[in-house]
Amino acid sequence: MGRVDGCWANVLDDCDGELEDEHMISVNVWRPKNGVDTRKARERRTVNVDGAPGAPKSFPSTVRKLKLPVLCREHNRRTSDLDTEAGAFARSLDEFLNIQDARSWCPQMPWAPRTWVVDGKLIERWMLKTAITNAYSRRLPLGGLDADPGRPTRELVEIVYGLRGVERPMGLFALTRVGDNHNFREEFGVHYFTNPSSGHAFFTGAVIVFRTLRFGWQFTRKPLPEVYPAVGNDEIDGAITVQPLKNVDHPRSATKLTLTW
Repeated sequence: MGRVDGCWANVLDDCDGELEDEHMISVNVWRPKNGVDTRKARERRTVNVDGAPGAPKSFPSTVRKLKLPVLCREHNRRTSDLDTEAGAFARSLDEFLNIQDARSWCPQMPWAPRTWVVDGKLIERWMLKTAITNAYSRRLPLGGLDADPGRPTRELVEIVYGLRGVERPMGLFALTRVGDNHNFREEFGVHYFTNPSSGHAFFTGAVIVFRTLRFGWQFTRKPLPEVYPAVGNDEIDGAITVQPLKNVDHPRSATKLTLTW
């Protein structure tokens, strides 16, 4: 046990094994290629990636290549439950949309309710892990000045590994706007932001684009604005912040996805 150089969780002093490549976004969340539901089929997928450090705004890549050497073997292994729940979240969104489309021919029909349930706390930790991993090579620390550039504070690391809880308004929140229509296409991006008025040179949070849904992760306890400002992304300009997100629903098709907290 000790510290492995380059592992963003090494502040816990319990690294083990060599540095490994961590997927920028979990393999589990991608749809399988040609309907073959295996990990290898997902890794062979070619996808467009948005927001990767030092890369064009959007570029094609196979899922297999979307890796960064940022975790030791032990810390990589210990996030498998987060990856599994993220996959369940993605599959639930797929089923949610499929049922919604199947019922669209008669919105007046009193359809039997369909509900999918995922663990909000695991999704919150997975979103944070994803934001931290994608901060590789960034020039500012995440969450405070006591972290190295492109690396998180100890507090954020402890949250990822379930060693401490999230104290609101820190944590995951949703960004929604009236009239938003989500088709849950495979879309992924991470955009980091600072608080210019604070004068502190560190990232105070991130906006995570996942399946056309917009989430934010607040790395500090600074109160969230009710209406979010644009952060280099016009699609979130004027969005309402919701924390925590409890439901994604479509009343006309009697479908609901619930995040438990």
